[in-house]
Amino acid sequence: MPILRMNYFSHVLELTTTCSIILPQKLNAEPVPVLYLLHGYSDNDEAWLLNSRIAKLVEELNLAVVMPHGYNGYYTDSVSGFKIYSYLTKELFPYLDQLFHFSQKPAERYLAGLSMGGGTARLS
Repeated sequence: MPILRMNYFSHVLELTTTCSIILPQKLNAEPVPVLYLLHGYSDNDEAWLLNSRIAKLVEELNLAVVMPHGYNGYYTDSVSGFKIYSYLTKELFPYLDQLFHFSQKPAERYLAGLSMGGGTARLS
């Protein structure tokens, strides 16, 4: 299965950032379900790849997993810091939807996380 690490410039964050993506082995004409997986405080987009069996889940469920870098920003728009929420919702997720064939059905778009990321997922 393809595991990608994107480095790109974010206009919202005004810096070069990263995002890790796991794609299912079986891609076809049908849109693929997607799980947005948010890391915990002091981790980064690679934490799930290094510390979990997320690749096995992708294999079993035939879904894509997107792991953005959250910069310890609690995935919110900070007055004095990064605009992480805007970056995710207005820039990264729409860009990846164009780049890959992710499902647009709400029932096939998931959000989960650990610690800082879990709190954000719970509030969404």
